[in-house]
Amino acid sequence: MRISVVIPTYNRAHLLRGCLESALGQTRPADGVVLVDDGSTDDTDAVAAEYGDRIVYIRQENAGPGAARNNGAAHASGDFIAFLDSDDSWAPWTLEYVAAAISEHNPRLLLLTPDILADPSDWRCDDKQPLVARGYPDFLAAAKHGLYCGSNVMVVHRERMLEVGGFHPSLKCAEDQVLVLRMGVDPGFCQIVSPPLVGVLRHEVSLMESCDGIVGGLNYLIDAEQKGEFPGGAERRSDRRDYLTFLMRGLTHRLIKQGHPREARRLYRRVFGWNLQRLRFRYLLGLPLLSILPVKRK
Repeated sequence: MRISVVIPTYNRAHLLRGCLESALGQTRPADGVVLVDDGSTDDTDAVAAEYGDRIVYIRQENAGPGAARNNGAAHASGDFIAFLDSDDSWAPWTLEYVAAAISEHNPRLLLLTPDILADPSDWRCDDKQPLVARGYPDFLAAAKHGLYCGSNVMVVHRERMLEVGGFHPSLKCAEDQVLVLRMGVDPGFCQIVSPPLVGVLRHEVSLMESCDGIVGGLNYLIDAEQKGEFPGGAERRSDRRDYLTFLMRGLTHRLIKQGHPREARRLYRRVFGWNLQRLRFRYLLGLPLLSILPVKRK
């Protein structure tokens, strides 16, 4: 089994060394590290040059993180691709544990558990704790449990990822959700429950940029589900919509907290029936009320 690492980056030269060092310093070495520069205008190329042939460096015109991940996967050679964001870091034994989980559960999709950080220096991984991994028949069988499945904690079977079209290249948000739903009924899914293996840096994002990305991504997911574009057919419709309503609830609350109640209400109305079928009365009654209350700013 070969595991390649793909790291998309855009204007994060000041954080890139820590990310690359964590990918290259694994107790189970990666079978290639591919860094995809999505048109950076800072010193990313100079930082990449410091690592010479220890990494594969690819530069592309700015096309977004989904397109960068797809490009990296196309240039990788591993049976599996472990994605790492350029502002995040792995524990030294991340790939060792990933390889063990793959050997035990034979998944097509695997998710890590993150540790959300306010600052890179907060990442602590000195204590190598035992691996706890859970296997499921497929992703949709586990999705109703409220999994965090962002691209920054994702390991995928490379060939299968490319077969289904990879990450949606033009979405700013939910491009990774398109991929996991396209792979939703593929046999074999695994979640590494503990320990946390990736330190994820929390960023302040432009409110308008975040709003546009969330709204565009969620509307795409709703449209795709209504058109029957995701696999599983009528038999797995309930599982898909369990997962989609879970996503919608969290992200519509986020839109309200960021000061975009109108956009949140529009999305709420689009999936009202899905939530009503699931008797989500707390959400159905609470979000309209929350959306008219003043937003508290820190």
